[in-house]
Amino acid sequence: MSYYAPSGTGPAEGESRRQEKEHMNGIKCYLSREEVRKILSEAIVKRLEPERLLGPFTQETTLFDDGRVEVTFCGAESATESGGEKDGQQ
Repeated sequence: MSYYAPSGTGPAEGESRRQEKEHMNGIKCYLSREEVRKILSEAIVKRLEPERLLGPFTQETTLFDDGRVEVTFCGAESATESGGEKDGQQ
């Protein structure tokens, strides 16, 4: 679950006083990995509009510890569902 805390309420573990001062007039937002994954997925879908190319699709989003995000889009009729490779013909 996410929560919001006013900046300047104290440095988080590993933050310096200098970083705390830089954030005095802002709001910090704490999100779980699942919330970050959901927000990124929704933003990417909105931006890329994969349904225009794929029609109905499925999506898998993976967050890596080093900050990378991998998003995979698959058309609803994958090769495994149709029993073979898709040849692009309707």
